[in-house]
Amino acid sequence: MSFQWTVVAGCLYVEIALTLLLILPLLKSKTWKWIFGMQIFSALKPVWTTVFYAVLLVLVVLFADAIRTMMKYGKDLPQPGITLDTKIDRHLHECRGQRNFYITGFSLFLILVIRRLITLHSQWVTLEASQEATLRQAQAANAELTRRLEEDAQRGGDGDGDSKTEKTKQPSQTEQPSQTEQPSQTEQ
Repeated sequence: MSFQWTVVAGCLYVEIALTLLLILPLLKSKTWKWIFGMQIFSALKPVWTTVFYAVLLVLVVLFADAIRTMMKYGKDLPQPGITLDTKIDRHLHECRGQRNFYITGFSLFLILVIRRLITLHSQWVTLEASQEATLRQAQAANAELTRRLEEDAQRGGDGDGDSKTEKTKQPSQTEQPSQTEQPSQTEQ
């Protein structure tokens, strides 16, 4: 394997490991928050974007080269003077082209998957932090509401008690005249 394909294969192996690390729940959300919160990630974000597009461009060029090699040696040219060594050589180049096609294809696919996974993880960390802040805010609002309700109950508790006793007295007074009216009706 030539140097360029060795590098692509090495990138593929690193991408597989990184994809597994991002997909499997090996690290907790606090660890991801710490990793994505590091200053080096925020400072190097423009550099990472440039590196991503550069690697993507190189992989696309190598992918196109692998397709060209497959097409070039994949054609079976029937010539009467072709020897067995020539046929084997053509099949060898075709197999190399196919191998390079699969290596660069998977590498291209995984680099796009890794980009999306990193984006989703960073959004997840941001949403989780937002959720925690909203939860703390709701708990503080609940505690403030509970405190105010208790203060209102302490201030207005005496006044409410008097009005309740007046309300309870009023129905009993209305009942007494009706009871007195009933016997007078029966007497008549």
